[in-house]
Amino acid sequence: MAWRHLGEMFDIHGGGIDLEFPHHENEIAQSRSAFHTPLMARFWVHNGFLQLEGEKMAKSVGNFITIRELLKTTKFGGRKWPGKVLRFAMLQTHYRQPIDWSVRLLEQAESRLERWLNFAAERTVRRTNKALMNAFLEALANDLNTPAAFSIVDQAIDEETGSDEDRYTVYKIMRLLGVRTKKSRVTRTAEHLEALLVKLGNTSETQWRRIISAPKQVIKDPRKTSTPAFRLAAGLGAIARYWSELNSQHALDLSKVEVPNFASEGRSNAKNITINVKDAATEVKATLRKLGLFHVNEWSNLVNTATKSPLFKSGKTKPETKLLTYIHMIANTWRVHAPGSLDRFPVLMKHVEKWVSEARPRENVREARVRRLVSDRDEARKQGKFGEADRIRNRLAAMGIVLKDSKEGTTWVKR
Repeated sequence: MAWRHLGEMFDIHGGGIDLEFPHHENEIAQSRSAFHTPLMARFWVHNGFLQLEGEKMAKSVGNFITIRELLKTTKFGGRKWPGKVLRFAMLQTHYRQPIDWSVRLLEQAESRLERWLNFAAERTVRRTNKALMNAFLEALANDLNTPAAFSIVDQAIDEETGSDEDRYTVYKIMRLLGVRTKKSRVTRTAEHLEALLVKLGNTSETQWRRIISAPKQVIKDPRKTSTPAFRLAAGLGAIARYWSELNSQHALDLSKVEVPNFASEGRSNAKNITINVKDAATEVKATLRKLGLFHVNEWSNLVNTATKSPLFKSGKTKPETKLLTYIHMIANTWRVHAPGSLDRFPVLMKHVEKWVSEARPRENVREARVRRLVSDRDEARKQGKFGEADRIRNRLAAMGIVLKDSKEGTTWVKR
């Protein structure tokens, strides 16, 4: 059968470890004798026994469960199990070792997988940590040592010290393993902005007049700062201010980016359609909170991608490009309906500034630590404390930071 379907010699022959002798040795003897070949299979892959809650799985004694039952029924552990969890649980054990299939094993695999997924979902760059990826692949190349490979990923997943490149690398690793990953924070935020744009596009002119007039009402009655119309006006004004600051910092040029038709002019075409202003105000506040999650260096990466490489090779628009475009479009929508006329309302401007200050990008903890250590090293060198300077350099190297000294000063890059 092997000869008919695979030829006289082929690459991989698999089977349970209990078949190694005498079954597979007999196969080798028969095949090599019949075809006069040096080998039958280049690689023999023998998997360990599968146990169920500590006992060998055997259909004859009723100690048996199928993948289909795990996926479709609550027979095992009182619940259905996702396919990605079952796959992950199997990969945690080396294929030559026995697997004790238990509810605890699946629960641990699910928790571990969720941690990987959440870590990768916060990716904001498209750069791989080559050292991490190479270490993972080297472990796999060593007789498919998945436990060692998984341990390498676990060490990289650290919310405090994990870099942007680490997150993207874990995402690539999970794709390599066939795991469906979560949408990135960039994609999730872009989709949220797109939904908000659709709502603004469906806002009637009558509603816009009410929203624009809300700051005037506050002059008469200060308690009306809590009204949905006022909060929506303040929120949209904050997004417009946020875009203005972002644009001034990065000199954004989105002229070559095609924008969706639903808000290409930033003006509502709706006549009889109305939206829930209270819900819209809540979504605008949520939008500002989401924007506030991006750090300074993340915005630099996003801007670099959107301006230099806005499209995938397939021609589809990248999430980074959509994110910046949608912020611009929301800001433009606000300016079309309220072109600078609201600056004369101090109460509104106070709320705008408060919301913008909460959303302004900040330096993340890791970046701040690196800059502080670089500064401490520079100071140590000035004072002739070269031993201390070397100690700081080694500490930075352990964090994956490479220093470059020049006449102009010290710069650093991520390895």
